[in-house]
Amino acid sequence: LLGAGSVVRFDPEAVAWHPDIPPSRVLVARQYGVGLNATLIAKLHPETVDVLFPVGDVSRPRRILRRARLRKPSQLMFVSRVAFAVYRVTSAFGFRGSKGEMLSRAAAHAAGVAQGDPSGEMLARVLGDGAYASSD
Repeated sequence: LLGAGSVVRFDPEAVAWHPDIPPSRVLVARQYGVGLNATLIAKLHPETVDVLFPVGDVSRPRRILRRARLRKPSQLMFVSRVAFAVYRVTSAFGFRGSKGEMLSRAAAHAAGVAQGDPSGEMLARVLGDGAYASSD
């Protein structure tokens, strides 16, 4: 579709209805696969890199990951698991733990990207780190 000229863009006014909302643990686990699959598509179709990994402003959880300088998939998954555990504990006590869940999702996604692209180029885009060069 991209090759045929279709435009993919974010529309903040768009509404999507989901018939079921999976548990947070499933949403977090899916993010690893989303990141991994996006890198595989980008490798097969380099013309999709800018669409799949746009350069620009990144979310606060991704900025946190960038500052932590974690680049290995195992490190990022560790952060994802710890952040999810914090989310679960804080939620159990009635606190809104969405920040922990968002960090967990971002770290799982970044881990998938790092796994799929050991060069670190796509992870640098995800984390907004244009100066990153792979040291693994």
